[in-house]
Amino acid sequence: SGCGDLLCQYLVAEKSATTSSQSSSSSIDEQQQLHSNNESTKNQPLDWMRTLRFTILGSFLVAPTVHVWYGFLMSSIPGTGIAAIAKRLFCDQGLFAPLFLPTFISCLTVLEHVSLPGVGMMDDANNNNNNGGDNTTTATTTLQHNNHNNDLYSHVMTRLRNDVPEALVVGWSMWIPSMGFMFAVVPGKFQVLFSNCIGFVWNAYLSWRTHEGEEEEDR
Repeated sequence: SGCGDLLCQYLVAEKSATTSSQSSSSSIDEQQQLHSNNESTKNQPLDWMRTLRFTILGSFLVAPTVHVWYGFLMSSIPGTGIAAIAKRLFCDQGLFAPLFLPTFISCLTVLEHVSLPGVGMMDDANNNNNNGGDNTTTATTTLQHNNHNNDLYSHVMTRLRNDVPEALVVGWSMWIPSMGFMFAVVPGKFQVLFSNCIGFVWNAYLSWRTHEGEEEEDR
């Protein structure tokens, strides 16, 4: 019905806004905790672009995806019995999580590379070439573009190899008991909101996990 569609759209928008706020807050909190516990970074300003990337992914990837996924789970495997909860947990953490976690980390890495200085340099070079630049400029731009793509691919693969296995195990220890409680007690329309409470800690961990060691290399 029309009212149902409007309600669904409202719930998705509400969950996107909530997830966005939770993602940005957890990223800020993680950075503040990290800086306060490290003398070398105590006075370092927050990386607002890092926070923005988590906010974007929370709004446009995490919230819509889990809204559809939890709705599908609850409609496909209804009930609050032990067997139904066990089936939903297996589907959620055994099937969905191992696919969604690499997707999230890959998207996060792509967003980090979108705003690299080299991208702006390539755009300027392309503009100069369109305005009568020589072949040397074109060759340099092509080389920069290829190097940028190679760096992105290498960075994504490194994070998938180094971060995903440990993050998946940590996620299981955190999400399996939380999701068991959620599937048993929390109504379907509030499940994303409940998961956001757990997600605050989870996103803070992901923010730390995906940047551990990289900040020291940059300094």
